[in-house]
Amino acid sequence: MELVVEVGFSAITVQMLAERAMVNRSTFYRHYADIYDLVEKVFHNLIDEYLESAQSFMPGKPVETLQCTFEHCATYASFYLALLSEMPRFQTLARDTIEQQSALFFKSIGLDEGRTAMPLPIILRHWSTAQMALTQWWLENGQPIPAVEMARYLWELYESGAVRQLGLPIHHSEEKLHIHL
Repeated sequence: MELVVEVGFSAITVQMLAERAMVNRSTFYRHYADIYDLVEKVFHNLIDEYLESAQSFMPGKPVETLQCTFEHCATYASFYLALLSEMPRFQTLARDTIEQQSALFFKSIGLDEGRTAMPLPIILRHWSTAQMALTQWWLENGQPIPAVEMARYLWELYESGAVRQLGLPIHHSEEKLHIHL
C-alpha cells in the first residue's frame, strides 16, 4: 500500500514491488497474476476487515454503519484515494462491492424489487455512486468533516435526496417531474 501512496498506482512496476518486498519477480508472479490482481486482493482483504468491524451495526443502524465506513476509509485514506483517483478498474470494483453489500442490506430488511418504486438496480447504482463520490470528495479534501457527520449527511441525502436538501420545490405530474428554480 505504501508504494501506491508514494509513487501512484500507474507508476508502480512489478520490479518495484519485488524490490520493496525483497523477493524475486518470479515469486511475485507465483502469488499474483499482475499488479491489478495484487491490488484487488488487498482491496478484498480491507473490505473483509471492514465488514467484520461493521457487522455489529448492520442492519438496524445505518448511520453508525456509514460512520464505520468513513472511519475505515480514513484509516486507509491514502490507499483508497490513490486508487479511486487513478484506477477506473478499482472504481468499478469498489462500486460493485458497495452495490453487492447494499443489496444484501436491503434483502436483510425485507426490501426486494417487488417492494420498490423503481427497479432495484437503479437504486443500487445511485446508492453506490453517491457513497463513492462523497467518500472520494472527503478524502481529497483531507477529511474536513468528522466521519460521524459525513455518515449523517450521506444518510440524509439517501433519505430525502439532494432536491429536498437544497430546499427546491418539487412538482410531480403524470408525465414528467418538474423542478422550478
